[in-house]
Amino acid sequence: MYFFAYGPNMNHAFLFNLCPGVKFVGEGELSGYMLIFDGFSPDTRGAIVNLERSYDDAVCGGIFEITEEHLKILDNDHDYPHRSSRSLMDIRRPGIQERVRAFVYSHEPLVDGMPSHEYLGQIIQGARDCGLPEEYIHASIASYGRVSDK
Repeated sequence: MYFFAYGPNMNHAFLFNLCPGVKFVGEGELSGYMLIFDGFSPDTRGAIVNLERSYDDAVCGGIFEITEEHLKILDNDHDYPHRSSRSLMDIRRPGIQERVRAFVYSHEPLVDGMPSHEYLGQIIQGARDCGLPEEYIHASIASYGRVSDK
């Protein structure tokens, strides 16, 4: 089974430590969504990354092959089902013209906010670990992405 990471779990050092044995498959793209930073987490001292529906956008991230045990660890890490939801979604693999069904975590939209520099740095490193295009990293992550209009 597959997991699509678009936030700090893209960071290979972080995810491989959290879920030993997880395998990186490659870059993925979730169409019809954009990244936002909302809510506040005391753990990260700032807003956390989330998905927001946006028909003209796409979120890039990493696809990882996981086991049932990894899924349980990820559920715990995302506080599923209490604070987040988990969906099976179609993820496109750029350049390969293949789609995979992968688990994707998100949470109910909260008040927009700013992520801490450390948290944002972990996401940027993860994006580079996953081979995401630098243009995407600068436009959607490093610049804090488009802020939700809610």
